[in-house]
Amino acid sequence: MKHQIEGVTPAALRVAIVFFLCVFYFVGEIYLWGSEYYADPPPYLLIVIVSLFLSFVVYRYLLKKEPERTDTKSYGLVACIGFALFAYAIVLRLNIMTDSQGLQDYRYQLAADMTWQSDEAVPNLDLYMPKSQYWQQYQVGDEETFQLRQGGLGIWQINMDKVYDKQKLFYDCDGVLSCMIEGSRSNTGVFY
Repeated sequence: MKHQIEGVTPAALRVAIVFFLCVFYFVGEIYLWGSEYYADPPPYLLIVIVSLFLSFVVYRYLLKKEPERTDTKSYGLVACIGFALFAYAIVLRLNIMTDSQGLQDYRYQLAADMTWQSDEAVPNLDLYMPKSQYWQQYQVGDEETFQLRQGGLGIWQINMDKVYDKQKLFYDCDGVLSCMIEGSRSNTGVFY
């Protein structure tokens, strides 16, 4: 009878480290240091394919290193989630790195469905948050300029730096945390 392996082993630890690195990169790119986000729907098919392929590699790695392991499929599933988060974030970075045009300014108008629409061939932007005091200042027909790029992968991204700067001025605060703290004292709504 084969000895069944469960729990932390060197191979499982490597998989766990890769998972946490993927999650850390996602959190960093989306919430900490990144300022550009998908203006188009994310390339979900690409993200799924990449995450499934990489999780299959992890699954095969564990089968090779520890053939008697009983929870290999569970590790593969957890790795798949980490790889999906990583792929979501890395596509944004690769799109920026392969861009040859840089950020461009585009004029938008707030439409009746509360999306920002442009006369140019750029994606509509769904940025309006009805509970946000900042976004409530805009009325249908108002115009605003947003910075977008169509990177080397052909994906449209919006740079939110100027929007965040305007929000800081609007709320009279110096950063996301101070805006949230100051805003929560005066209103329990959403501020960004």
